[in-house]
Amino acid sequence: GFFPITVVLERDVLGVVFITLDDYIVLLEDVSIMSNDYLLYPNPYLIPGYLFGIKGHYKVAAKHFRKAIMLDPGNVKAYNNLGITFFKVGKFEESRDYLLTALELQPDNICAHNNLGLTYLKLDKNKKAEEQFKRTLFKEPFNLPAHFFLGYLFYQDGKLSRAERYY
Repeated sequence: GFFPITVVLERDVLGVVFITLDDYIVLLEDVSIMSNDYLLYPNPYLIPGYLFGIKGHYKVAAKHFRKAIMLDPGNVKAYNNLGITFFKVGKFEESRDYLLTALELQPDNICAHNNLGLTYLKLDKNKKAEEQFKRTLFKEPFNLPAHFFLGYLFYQDGKLSRAERYY
């Protein structure tokens, strides 16, 4: 069945989102991974934006992430999540712009580098995608998504020996 979660819909206005127990468990797992960051950097719009995003309500999610940025113009997580949101709806140029802003604010952000790499793949900018995934691996040599997508890039280009190195 469904059960309610209270979220901030507007400034000082609470609303209720109904999600399934399975979604809630996934949300708890995802939030627990990032909870330290969110607790140290509270913003009432980030988690609701995330919730709406995982439920496929991208327009509402984007609205929450923009509000998070209005509260804190340097909010890297909000820019990264906006990039993901626009990626999900196929607006890759907008996705790229938000991810570039996230990286201007925090140049070593692994998630933003990987997300930008994926966005460049969709924009058919394979060299730029490769650069982003390699930046991730420079900071985090065992990052599996970066390895996978570099392998994919080289495989697509017919560079099988290089693809094997990353797969």
